[in-house]
Amino acid sequence: MIDAIENSKESFEDDFLKVQLERQGDLEPRELWGPYLRAPTLYFEIVEHPLMTDLGNISRTRIGLQTFADKFYILSKETAQTWGIEKRYLKKIITSPRLVSKTSIDPDQVNEFVLVCSDKAEDLQGRNIQKFIEWGEELEVEVRKKETKVKGFHQLPRVQIAKRKPWYNLQKEIDAKGIAPILYPYMAWKRIIFVWNPEGVIDHQNFVGIIPKKNELILPLLAVLNSSLTEFVVRCISHIYGGGVAKLRPSDIRGLRILDIEKIKSNEREHLSKLFLNLVKDNENSQKALDDVVFNLLKLNEKKRAKIMQTIEELKRVQQIRKEVNVLVETAEKWKPRKKPRREKLSKVEPSKRLDTWMRQ
Repeated sequence: MIDAIENSKESFEDDFLKVQLERQGDLEPRELWGPYLRAPTLYFEIVEHPLMTDLGNISRTRIGLQTFADKFYILSKETAQTWGIEKRYLKKIITSPRLVSKTSIDPDQVNEFVLVCSDKAEDLQGRNIQKFIEWGEELEVEVRKKETKVKGFHQLPRVQIAKRKPWYNLQKEIDAKGIAPILYPYMAWKRIIFVWNPEGVIDHQNFVGIIPKKNELILPLLAVLNSSLTEFVVRCISHIYGGGVAKLRPSDIRGLRILDIEKIKSNEREHLSKLFLNLVKDNENSQKALDDVVFNLLKLNEKKRAKIMQTIEELKRVQQIRKEVNVLVETAEKWKPRKKPRREKLSKVEPSKRLDTWMRQ
């Protein structure tokens, strides 16, 4: 096997070994090297297909809202009710990928709000939001990654760098980012999922928002992104961290190779849209029907389709193994026998005259 590797003149792959030859000078430091290590040769054939393109060519991608002080800006439903904050200053926000289990966000299940207020302090007199802001300005707050505290969220270094006017105003940043109709929770565990956001819920920095160039591209793009073909590409390029987390950076998502829906016919885009809506409804065999259409557009034969599905399962297992290893390490550390504390030597101390006198009494 070593001879096969050392004497290889070109890339090849069989049931036991994969060799991918690349010129050192052609490798960019910032390029994803994962595919060279774990992706089959078929991956390179697919991403270079003339019908494939970077996601960033047909959509704007950006990270979700960064508040720099979530404990102030993001409120649970209960907290908002306790303070009686006026509804006009609250907008729904989704903060955690763990809250996403389906291909469409149900706004009724989103129970967190972000504070959105651009009014000046003098215009808030007598309102409950004024009391909440004043509380935020008086509270002692710990500075992130430092052992210091400041008085008030507005004194946090990252909040000050943002230069918001007033300091509690997120409206400008929300407007600049725009509402994304497609969200990707870029830290994935079991599922690779791109989520439809039909009601325009604001997304937190744990998501990457995807905004297609044209509204009519939203549904067919969602279909392509939720196909097994895209899952195959995502799993091949993802960074696998401890705990089994598959993660992509926002720049990785911008460069994600997908089927170019602008190069296919309008009736094919309409068909993809219907297939995605079936997927949302979780109709029987909806995933297979969607996959078949995408595979057919790329003219992939049965052998290549089987290889794609096989690779997905193999990379899932790799992710699961990383999770199990992480659990074993944590458990080993937890149950590591504690060292016996050293016994301190007690030095003799001469009793004071006063104590000596008391002892003789």
